[in-house]
Amino acid sequence: MNPKRTWFVFLTAFFIISAMAVGAVFFNRGYRPDFNKGTLLSTGILAATSVPRAASVYVDDKLITATDDNLNLPPGSYSVKIIKDGYLPWQKEVTIQKEVVFLTDASLFRAAPDLRPITTTGASNPSLSPDGSKLVYAVTTGSEEANNGVWVYDLVESPLSQIRSTTRQLTGISGQINWDKATFVWSPDGSQIMAIIGLPNEPIAAYLLASDRFTAVSQLRNTVIQLPITLEKWQQQWTELSGLSLTKLPEELQKIATQSAKMVAFSPDEKKFFYAATSDGVIKDNLLPHPPARSTQKEERTLTPGKVYVYDLEDDTNFALLDLSKVAAPTPTPTGKPGRNSKGTQAVNKTALLVEQYREKVSLPIHWLADSKHLVFIEDSQVKVIEIDGTNKQTVFSGPFLNGFIFPSADGTRLVVLTSLHADLPPNLYGVKIR
Repeated sequence: MNPKRTWFVFLTAFFIISAMAVGAVFFNRGYRPDFNKGTLLSTGILAATSVPRAASVYVDDKLITATDDNLNLPPGSYSVKIIKDGYLPWQKEVTIQKEVVFLTDASLFRAAPDLRPITTTGASNPSLSPDGSKLVYAVTTGSEEANNGVWVYDLVESPLSQIRSTTRQLTGISGQINWDKATFVWSPDGSQIMAIIGLPNEPIAAYLLASDRFTAVSQLRNTVIQLPITLEKWQQQWTELSGLSLTKLPEELQKIATQSAKMVAFSPDEKKFFYAATSDGVIKDNLLPHPPARSTQKEERTLTPGKVYVYDLEDDTNFALLDLSKVAAPTPTPTGKPGRNSKGTQAVNKTALLVEQYREKVSLPIHWLADSKHLVFIEDSQVKVIEIDGTNKQTVFSGPFLNGFIFPSADGTRLVVLTSLHADLPPNLYGVKIR
């Protein structure tokens, strides 16, 4: 073969391959040819994904495609809606930037939740463990005396859940102890439960239970005298555990979390945390490095007391989500009206106050879902979820439930509510499938 021709073929192939490689790079970065102007148009990419998949994707009210798919769009603002039969619609105003991928990552919730019983013997005063894995409750209306007492329900399902019960009894019934009047308080590590009787007045009894084994009633001792010491110890443990989590925050955020906020709770992936502001404050811009793509939703970095915020450590974003005064908190079964002192004003028992102060830290009215993208709470007598950027606030359950009790399962697919579906029967725990 002619050497010159060989070189010509080689160089031609080299330039073609190089051009294709460069073209692929520009294509992947969102560039598309504009044949009318004879130029390359810089676009952004809308990665439309959803759980479950195969949902319809509308852009500016026009049906474009189905999830999961990538759409090249010119830079600008768009209204994106993702709809699937049987699920609540997902909608968000998004800003598409050139050469940047925007991921919808839409989680769709059932429009008709599936309600199934967890208990059938009755349940009262359920309380969630600090790590969200277990639920303690009392049973006093069982037809068989052996079923009455204190029980724990595991919110974490495993393969063994199919062959063994997810509930277990911690102690039995006693003629001297009315578990139906007990307020259950967890230790910070979830290893112990204090059953306190007498609140909101002065506690008259307190029984310490191990959360992982059965304790016979005959072995229980009334430790109400030691209750302040136990609470002080648990408070110290809670402060230490919370401090370990806060050490991952920049110094400025640590100061806000400890001095200007309450109800600080990290997400399951530990990359975000929600908090309720207790005083005015400002989170300065660019506190942490930004990733190439981050949320384009409107932030609120100026804090207002009484508002609930979520800060994202990966994106350095801070969003206002809720008005704390509108969020319903679980209310234990009352055992009577608070007493009054000789001056006619309401008496405040020091031990009862210690209990309430501790419970405010470990029993929050707002919960993370397992995906670390949503919060669940009660507002206007309805169970609602909201995304961490303040969008897609939706009602996922509006059926009857008692005392504001609502707890998410460990996998985030179900909620546990306390309700009675029959007027003549005691309330029971029910699982509500929302995904």
